[in-house]
Amino acid sequence: MGDLGLNKNGFKVSFEKTELNENGFDKVTFLVGLNAGLGYQPLAKAASGGENSRLMLALKTVLNSLDPYDLLVFDEIDTGVSGRIASLVAKKISSLSSSSQILVISHLPQVVASSFNQLLITKTTKDQKTFTTARPLNALESVREVAKMISGDQVTDSALTQAQELIKEYRKK
Repeated sequence: MGDLGLNKNGFKVSFEKTELNENGFDKVTFLVGLNAGLGYQPLAKAASGGENSRLMLALKTVLNSLDPYDLLVFDEIDTGVSGRIASLVAKKISSLSSSSQILVISHLPQVVASSFNQLLITKTTKDQKTFTTARPLNALESVREVAKMISGDQVTDSALTQAQELIKEYRKK
């Protein structure tokens, strides 16, 4: 959790015996201590969207270290994060790729730049039906797509330079 900018000791599971009902006789609550001085609180009440995303990534990392999956799929696991935390998430996802194949759907330049291969996913509508396509990107197309994530549809020379530097930085690691 510390690798993802979260309190390292911030997760506990509470088991409480209850009367037997349709859910069994245990009430299980996930508790998180994400902020100093606030103690542990129920996950559903205490964690933001970004914290939930990072908690899920931390949990998947632990489970994967115990028994590696052949393939892990993360659909916007980076929701609600940006800046330094986005970089931490990108590094954690990249480190998971040493033991499992990873498929990530992301809108963050840090996460996309840290990947070995990129696919461009597009949706089109024809005859009132939506079609989704995926095609691999070559190196130049990858730089351009990361630049779009940085600057929007208007890709500037500065955004292209930033995208190249970001990709180069992650490739070193």
